Amino acid sequence: MLAVVVLIVPGMFAQNIVASLLLLLQVVVSVANEVLYHMSDMIFTLSLLGVANEGGKVFTVSMLNFKFIAGLSAIFIATVAALFFVGRSRKKTGIFLSAQVSVMLAVIYCMGIVAGINLFGAMLSTLKTADPNDPYYIYSDDSYLWETQFLSAKAFEKFGTFAFYYKNVSNFFSDTDSAAGNIDIDAFLEESAWHSSLRPYEGFDNIMTGKFAGQNLVVIVIESGEWYAINKEYTPTLYALATQGIAMTNYYTRDKTNHSEAMSILGSYPVNSDVTEITDHTLPFTAPNILGGDGYTSQYFHAMTLMSHGWYEDLRVHGDYTADLSDAEKAELSASYGRKGLELFYEKIDGYASTFVTDECYGYVASKYNEQGEIADKDLYLRYKCYQAAKLRPQ
Repeated sequence: MLAVVVLIVPGMFAQNIVASLLLLLQVVVSVANEVLYHMSDMIFTLSLLGVANEGGKVFTVSMLNFKFIAGLSAIFIATVAALFFVGRSRKKTGIFLSAQVSVMLAVIYCMGIVAGINLFGAMLSTLKTADPNDPYYIYSDDSYLWETQFLSAKAFEKFGTFAFYYKNVSNFFSDTDSAAGNIDIDAFLEESAWHSSLRPYEGFDNIMTGKFAGQNLVVIVIESGEWYAINKEYTPTLYALATQGIAMTNYYTRDKTNHSEAMSILGSYPVNSDVTEITDHTLPFTAPNILGGDGYTSQYFHAMTLMSHGWYEDLRVHGDYTADLSDAEKAELSASYGRKGLELFYEKIDGYASTFVTDECYGYVASKYNEQGEIADKDLYLRYKCYQAAKLRPQ
């Protein structure tokens, strides 16, 4: 179908331009996929356009694989050069197709497209399916993978570039929840079963307190949550959880999001971040299986990131947002900020926090002002303020 798009453009030079642009698009998408895959085991999808602004702000040149880019560039340049060389050769030799041959080729191309669409439909009907009663069926059901693309890299590997992006475009412009991979969180929670042997007391269907106090275990994973962001001044709820509960501060390394989430669920570091590699194991040491032996039913869902991490330069670039500004000044700053909805928290943060979970290791008591009464390292302070405000919002 793309070949037909190129060939129906009038003129050899225009055809070469269109073909070159399509190839350039392929190069750009391939580079983006390479960067995303090595960062998070994901590839580019149209849904990522919603965070392109913030993603672009945290992008650095160090993320690029220059050997990969150089190889693609060499292939692209050679291909484009060959296209235009062939075009000039045809003009010199006077080789042009007659009207009858052109019509015949157009008919053949149309027949090829029809045959291709039919073969494509036949292929979809043969995709592997799994029993929905299997708790891991979505990881072995190719039909589900095709429809939702919930594991983007896996779908890309299995179905190929053009098939993947054909379906991705279709899903992006579809309003169906199944295509978008969305769920109704409230409905999900209402339908989720409490553990089989315990029931909440009458009148409080969704609260485990009173006689049922202590019967729930809730694990909350916070993305990009450094310890210095958990303090008594600005995040008292997180501070209370860390100081009155169990704070697991003895860790060896930081991990990517997918590894950290896998560890929080499985209880161990995954050898392979591809979840399809672990579905055939019983994994008796995981928290859900351990709790299951005591009559609990486990539920896990990944709803959304309440505030995307990265890009903490708004205040430094556009100006500090404080309570003493006029309404007009506040409105002007709000309009200039790339991250919206943090203004209330910017007003409340008037200095560094001073009370941390473990002062010796996870907090540093710093003064906002130097001996001259000026803000010491103003750029650093404004970055801190942006980061702390992002952690305030979910409170």
